[in-house]
Amino acid sequence: MILKYPLTILFASLLIFNILDYLTTIYCLENIPNAYETNPWIKTPDEIFRFKILYGIPVGITGVLLAFLSERLRMRFRAKINSRFIDFWYYLWLAFVLVVFIDYIFTVAGNVSVIIRYG
Repeated sequence: MILKYPLTILFASLLIFNILDYLTTIYCLENIPNAYETNPWIKTPDEIFRFKILYGIPVGITGVLLAFLSERLRMRFRAKINSRFIDFWYYLWLAFVLVVFIDYIFTVAGNVSVIIRYG
């Protein structure tokens, strides 16, 4: 079942890691002296909340739904349409989301490392 929808699982994991990134970043900013956000667009906790929670969660949910829909349609029409073009774009999308997922793993791990070391 899990291997049947890899893109959906990755998008759901991205959504969870986005929330974990928000929580660990806010914890660092509020509890660790001299901690700062390196992203120049979201320097304050209000901006972090707005971008990661108010914008990030709806975008993440939309991504999960679109990924699930695309995987369902791809499986349904795969027997009728054997297109390498559709497979190419699906695997390209999957690779891009996998790279972003790996980046989020390192981001959250870095935040946790700062919390453990300095918190």
